[in-house]
Amino acid sequence: MKKVLLLCVLGAFLFTPLAAEQAGKEAPANAVSVDALMILLNWYKVSYERRLLDQVSLVGTVQYTPDLLWGIHGYDRVSYFNLAAGGRYYWGSLLKEPARDVSLGAYSKHIPKLFADALGGFYVGLTGTYSHAVIDDTTDNDFVASANAFGVEAELGCKYIFSDKKLSFYLEPYIGGRLLTGSYSYEDGNGNSIDKPNSFNDGISSGVIGGINFGLTF
Repeated sequence: MKKVLLLCVLGAFLFTPLAAEQAGKEAPANAVSVDALMILLNWYKVSYERRLLDQVSLVGTVQYTPDLLWGIHGYDRVSYFNLAAGGRYYWGSLLKEPARDVSLGAYSKHIPKLFADALGGFYVGLTGTYSHAVIDDTTDNDFVASANAFGVEAELGCKYIFSDKKLSFYLEPYIGGRLLTGSYSYEDGNGNSIDKPNSFNDGISSGVIGGINFGLTF
């Protein structure tokens, strides 16, 4: 009986460091980030990502600016709010085995990080999006224009995770495109509905998106 207890104690001491080591190497299942470049424009973007499969994740983002470009524009105020939700496919994982054989001297250790399973490496993403914008021009032209738009965003990016631990910082440059459709409504300074002002261009903004997310995996 004493021998059995002794073996159990020794096994516990041996197994605990091993279990801790394996836990430290566990792939992260979650990531949160902010877009560092957008902050320079008084534009704030927060993202959350959750790994579902080795190559697939869900992602959601919230973007907001109380006044675009810190008020450097031709209106009293331009505010914007955006919600997006969708998925990402980490296609870099398809090349993770060849990437391990790449020899670039001191840079070789960085290559596998670019071709890894979710949540690291190269990915493509597709999200549905809702946007609400308010353009206030009551001082000069006595109108407030409000827009509601729906659309899709497609992006290509790469998440570089700095360490092999589950809890780690990362950088994530990305670029893509946004396609929106929607409409405007108009009010005067007293809140009364009015027709579209002749001086206002009511186009819904579609085009290129991009930035650098800085975040934390866990």
